Amino acid sequence: MLRKSLLALVALGTLTWGANLDTTKTKMTWTAYKFYDKTPVSGTFGDIKYDFGKVPTSIEGLKGAKATINGLSVDLADETKNQTVKENFFQQFKSPEIVVVIDKITADAKNKNKGRLEATITMNGKSIPAWLPYEVKKDKFYAQGVVDFNDFALNSALAKLHESCKELHEGKTWSEATISVEIPIKK
Repeated sequence: MLRKSLLALVALGTLTWGANLDTTKTKMTWTAYKFYDKTPVSGTFGDIKYDFGKVPTSIEGLKGAKATINGLSVDLADETKNQTVKENFFQQFKSPEIVVVIDKITADAKNKNKGRLEATITMNGKSIPAWLPYEVKKDKFYAQGVVDFNDFALNSALAKLHESCKELHEGKTWSEATISVEIPIKK
């Protein structure tokens, strides 16, 4: 679930040199993991607010971009699963709001279509730095990063989620999630 928030953050900072991102079509997804073989479970959030300030005209224009995510809007395309995750995970947070701010953009020295977003993710009242490597290909910006919920002092929330899904997850709910962001580039 926290991974979703990372995805939203990544979505904020996606622009290549001289390209314009179509931020109105930003797609953010997260992937959590269950079972010992780390089987993926993916979803998104229904309530994400993006603040780009002014419209970015270069990748550097993403600096300061912000995503505010309502964790209670988790969407796994299954209302029963949504309710389980809301009640047993996000409602255990100090606040269900997740905020991601892009602090710095570092382009790859050899390939202008690659680099990393350096962000601060605030979740459960704790702010943690995160790196989200990005790549531009086929007229889209892609960024992806990993979040570990334990870094946000969410051990008890994760334990409650694990307990509620123990049988369904065959005894294993992973503490990390992958956040993915995709933004089309305007031509």
